[in-house]
Amino acid sequence: MINTEAIRKMFRADAVTPGAAVFPDIDTERLGSELQLVEKGRARGRENQPPADASSLDSGEIAAVAAIEKLRRAGLENYEQNKRIYSERLARGEEARREVTTGSDKARGDFLATAHMAHSRLVDPARRVTDAYAHLLAFREQNKLVRPSDSPALFPLIALILFFALAEALLNSSLLGQSSEMGYLGGALLATIIALANIGFSAFLGGQIRWLNHASFLGKLRGLATLLVFVTFAATFNLVVGHLRDALTDAASLELAARDAFAAFLAMPHGVESAMSWLLALIGLVVSIFTAYKAYHSFDPYPGYAHVEVTVSDARAGYNDELEATIEALTEKRDAAIDALNEGRETVNTNLREAIDAAHGHSALKAHLRAFLDQCDLKVNVLLTAYREANRDAREEPAPAHFNTAYRFGEYVEPEFSAGRLDEAERERVAIGKIIDEAIAAIGAEYDRAIRALLKVDELEDLAQDTAEARRAREAARARDSRSASAETEGGERPARLAVISGKEEKK
Repeated sequence: MINTEAIRKMFRADAVTPGAAVFPDIDTERLGSELQLVEKGRARGRENQPPADASSLDSGEIAAVAAIEKLRRAGLENYEQNKRIYSERLARGEEARREVTTGSDKARGDFLATAHMAHSRLVDPARRVTDAYAHLLAFREQNKLVRPSDSPALFPLIALILFFALAEALLNSSLLGQSSEMGYLGGALLATIIALANIGFSAFLGGQIRWLNHASFLGKLRGLATLLVFVTFAATFNLVVGHLRDALTDAASLELAARDAFAAFLAMPHGVESAMSWLLALIGLVVSIFTAYKAYHSFDPYPGYAHVEVTVSDARAGYNDELEATIEALTEKRDAAIDALNEGRETVNTNLREAIDAAHGHSALKAHLRAFLDQCDLKVNVLLTAYREANRDAREEPAPAHFNTAYRFGEYVEPEFSAGRLDEAERERVAIGKIIDEAIAAIGAEYDRAIRALLKVDELEDLAQDTAEARRAREAARARDSRSASAETEGGERPARLAVISGKEEKK
């Protein structure tokens, strides 16, 4: 960035007294008192001095003129010193241009570094998008899928499981409570445990039955095995629960009832005795089947498909977040660089124009100079008038003729400054503006190029798709080459075998 403070110091290296402070104040009352002009005028008048024919100033008048001349000379020296300082500042335009050039190059370099870092930050998120999308394409191709996946409906499934668990527990608690040694409270606790076990295993197995939809033979076999396990579990579990209710009627404890129920199931699975026990088993079986059905439909029918889609969605969201942060960082860096360059331009222009205006005499300093010179002429005549009036009142002879003439200092000739230096300063100012304009334009172009180089999600996915198609084309080409090579090998061996066969036939 442009070091505007360094530029300010560059142009403010020499102290300049602004405005009217350059010129000293002229206090005629104090000067008249210090010089004792009235007293000296009377004393000289009583002696009729200066003579009536005197044409030059006498000592009293010279003292008054000298006092004002001293202040006038001090003011003009201050003025000329300030003019020299402004003139020297004109020569610092080249130094300012070098500072601006360095700052502009640094601003462009800093922005380029920020752009490179921004692209580096997006490498991993972009790779996650392309890899996830390529995996999705390969998954669809491998499993012959052309539809989008269904989003998992976990909340409805969990709510339904809890509802079924509560409903089954309430229904079964009255049935089990009639036979439980712990009464209805014990029956409710046992019914809740049975319901949770039944629904939990049914929901898990129902989700796994989706493997029946898998494209591979092993996947279908896994789904079929899961279906058989579920049927076996649903029937076995609920029949055992029915036998348990029968056993609770006569058993002394729950442990003995469970043992008797399991033994009765092994001896005769369908040998549930009471109608209430059959009702209990039937309720459990219905809940088990319905839970498995809902679990099956709460996920995408094809196993693993929803997970692949979720991975792609997460990769897209992560990349979009990084992309937004990157664009925001690039925009802030561009705006900060342009603001700094414009601030540098304003600083240089302000200081160079001030120096140019001062050198041309168009600044306020010139107006103060004219007022100061007029003030010197006025104030010296105030002092001379006080001296002359006192002298005239005290003398007996006529006063010299020059007493009636106003005194004026010699015309001040302002030092000339080199016009070439003014032209050079103006050229440097224009050149600095051009450098800053070029730097701003370059940063703007780099910003546009950096933004265009940031790929959107759909462009990343197009790259992944192109890569997948190229991979398929390479695999197809390799397959064709392999078939061609096999055909050539087979065609070369066939005449040799025929020759061998014909040779054998000739020998025979």
